[in-house]
Amino acid sequence: MNHKLFQFIIIFFILLGCSNDDDSSSISSDVNSITLVTGINIRMSDVSESIKLGNPNVFTGSQFLAFPNPPSDNITIQSFNTISDIWLIAAHAEKKYQETDFDEFLDSDLYTEENVDSKAELKFNEVNSSNLTINIEDLNPGYYRVFVKINGSLYWDNLYIPDDSFEIDDLIESWQE
Repeated sequence: MNHKLFQFIIIFFILLGCSNDDDSSSISSDVNSITLVTGINIRMSDVSESIKLGNPNVFTGSQFLAFPNPPSDNITIQSFNTISDIWLIAAHAEKKYQETDFDEFLDSDLYTEENVDSKAELKFNEVNSSNLTINIEDLNPGYYRVFVKINGSLYWDNLYIPDDSFEIDDLIESWQE
């Protein structure tokens, strides 16, 4: 069976199983949900090896790097190209789609800039830089999706902002359970 057709059938059945009578506070489990985190890459610096937890639904296209992850008060975003805009969207983590090959269907056209912008808790427009440090102290602990716009295209990574009682082993264990 054609791989693209198979993916379409899977997505169709997932959407078919979603009920329209859910209240607005329910969490969407759609594989393409802009607020879904299926894993993260832990990384301390731009040169450190990352540790993959879960199956990150990220699309960086090797265009940018966000670190450290998890951060304390600041996160650095680096690119070889000029970043024009950055958005951070609050998200939720689910251990779904752990066998999905996200490289097969994630691309820069998946989300619109308008959709990203409307959901952003923190945004920086017209930054025009390739190396930025962003203060995230005012964001609530939890998962976030970091979107960047480079050369007119959107790319994203997943981020975990810890609380004061954070232990790295607890985070690792939560993705292994």
